[in-house]
Amino acid sequence: MTRTISIDCDPREARIAVGTSGLTGVSIEHVLSTPIDLAPGEDYLESKRTIEAIQLLLKQANVRSGNVIVCIGRSNVELRSVHLPSVDKNELPEMVRFAAQRHFANVGDSWPIDFVTLGTTAEGMTEVLAASMNPSRIERISKLLEANGLKLGQLVLRPMVASAVAIQKRPELANTPTLFIDLLAEEADMAIVDGKHVVFMRTIRFDSSQDEASRAKTLTNEIKRTLLSAASQSSTLNVKQAFIWGAATTNKVLCEALAHSLEMPVASLDPFDLVDASPKAKLEAAGEQGRYAAVIGSLLAPNYSEHLIDFCNPRKRVEKKRPIFKYALAGTAAAAVLGFGFYSYYSRHAELDSEISLLEKAIKDNEESVKLANVKNSQWKKVEGFMSADFNWLDELDYLSKKSLPADKAIYNGFAFSIEPRTNNATIATRYETPEQEIAPKLQNSLRDTAHVVTGTGISKNPDKSGKFPWIQDLIVKIQPQTVADPRQWKQKPVVEPQGDAPLEDGTQVADGALKTDAASAINVALPKTENSVPADPSKSTSVGEKPADNPTPQPSQDKPTAGSNSTSESSKAGA
Repeated sequence: MTRTISIDCDPREARIAVGTSGLTGVSIEHVLSTPIDLAPGEDYLESKRTIEAIQLLLKQANVRSGNVIVCIGRSNVELRSVHLPSVDKNELPEMVRFAAQRHFANVGDSWPIDFVTLGTTAEGMTEVLAASMNPSRIERISKLLEANGLKLGQLVLRPMVASAVAIQKRPELANTPTLFIDLLAEEADMAIVDGKHVVFMRTIRFDSSQDEASRAKTLTNEIKRTLLSAASQSSTLNVKQAFIWGAATTNKVLCEALAHSLEMPVASLDPFDLVDASPKAKLEAAGEQGRYAAVIGSLLAPNYSEHLIDFCNPRKRVEKKRPIFKYALAGTAAAAVLGFGFYSYYSRHAELDSEISLLEKAIKDNEESVKLANVKNSQWKKVEGFMSADFNWLDELDYLSKKSLPADKAIYNGFAFSIEPRTNNATIATRYETPEQEIAPKLQNSLRDTAHVVTGTGISKNPDKSGKFPWIQDLIVKIQPQTVADPRQWKQKPVVEPQGDAPLEDGTQVADGALKTDAASAINVALPKTENSVPADPSKSTSVGEKPADNPTPQPSQDKPTAGSNSTSESSKAGA
C-alpha cells in the first residue's frame, strides 16, 4: 500500500491529510490542523513557521517520509481562459504555451503551464483553462519538503481539486452549473463547475472576527460578484445551486441566509462522504470537516488528473511510437559507417592533436597580452568619450554669426550652451527678436545643415511692443555628436621615393634626391615663349625648376584658437 500526504495552508492555518492507496481505493487515516502565527507581510508558503507547523502535524500523524501533494491557492497562480483553434489533442500543449506568451502577464520559457480542456465554443474554437506558476517558487517549496524527508509529487489548485472530485463522486451534480464554497479561517475559495469541468475560480478574503450575520452578508456580496464575473466570460453560464463544504449542522444557519439572499438552493456537502475515512480521522475533524475538503480531495487527484491542473506534471506533447527495430538496424549500420569514418579520421589526422596543443599553449601565453589590450581598449573608450564631447563653442558662435540673417532682420538676446553627459549631444539655446513673424522660418532654415538641427518654439509678441523688433521666439540648436577617429585603425602609407633624374616637360631635369611636390607650389609655371621674349625685370627672372628666393611660400598656421569645450553654459549677446 502506498502512503500519500496532502498539505494545504492559508495565512492562518496548516492542514494535512494522510491516506493510503490500495486495491479498494483511497482510505483516509488522519486529518490534522494547527494554527500559524505569521508576521505581517510574511509569505506563508515559504515561511519557516509554516514548515514548523507542518513538521508538528507530521509528528502527530507519525509520518516520516512519503509522497506529498501540495494545494495552492488561486492567488498564487496566473489563470486565464484561452480560446484556440480546434486541433488534435496532442497538439494542444504547444498551442497553449504559445498562446500564453500573449495572454499571460508574466510567463517565461521555463515556467510550467498546465491546462484543462473545457469544451468547444459556438464558433468551433477549443476553450481551455490554463494556469502558470513561477518555477523558482515551486523549486523552493520542493526543497523545503525534501529537507523534511518528503518528496513533492503534485502541486494542484485548491479551489479546483475538491470540486472536481465532488463531481466525479456525485455525478448528479454535473446536470446543472454548481457553485462550491470552501470557507477557511480568513479566506473563501469559490469554484463554479459546469458539467464535469471547473470553469471559474476565485478566492476572497474576509475578517475572521466577523459574526455569523456579518459573514453571511460579506459572502452574499462576494458570491454575486463571482457569478457576474463568470457570466461575463460565458453568457450561457447560469449557476442554479451552491454547496458549502462542511457538515450540515455546522453550516445550517449560513446556508439558510445565503439561500434567502441569493434566491437559489444552498446546501452543505461533507467531504468525508466522498471518501472512505477511518473513525479516527472523522474524530480528528471535530466539526471542521469543511476545511479539509481540499486535502481530502487532493488524495484522489491522481485518479482524476484529466480534470485538474498540476504544476509538477504539466501536460506535454506525447511522441508517437516509432518502429524501434528498424531504427535499431539503421542505427547499427550508421554506427558501423561512423566507426569506420572515425577510425580513418583519427588514423590520418593524429598530427592535429599536437597542433591543437601548440595552439592552446600559444593562447595561454597570450592571455596577459589580451588582458593588457582590454585595459588599453577601456582607457581609449574614456578618451574617445571625452573627445567626442570636446566642442569648440567659439566655432559654433562663429557659425551662427555667419549663417544668421542680417542684424536688421534678427538680433539675439543670449546663448546657453550645454552637453548631455550620457549621449554627448551638444545644445545651444537662445532667444532672438525679429521685426516680422514671417522671418522665423527663414532664420531657422539659414542655420540648418547636416550637423545642426534647429527647432523653434512658439513665436510670440515681444512684451516691449514699442521696440523695433516686436516678435520674439526661443530657438534650440542641437549639434550632432562629433566623430572621433580611432587611432587603432590608422594605417601608414609608404612614401614612394623618386628613382633617377625625372625629365620635365620642357626638357630640364630634377636632381637626384629632390622631393617631388605639387607642380603649382614647387615649380613656377613658364609663360608661353615668343620670338623676342625679354623678361620685364632681369633681376627677377628665374629658371625652370628654381624657386624664387624672395618669394617664400607661406605656410598655413597650425594654431587655432580654442575655447572651453566642456562649459555647460555661457551667455552673450550678438547681432546677426
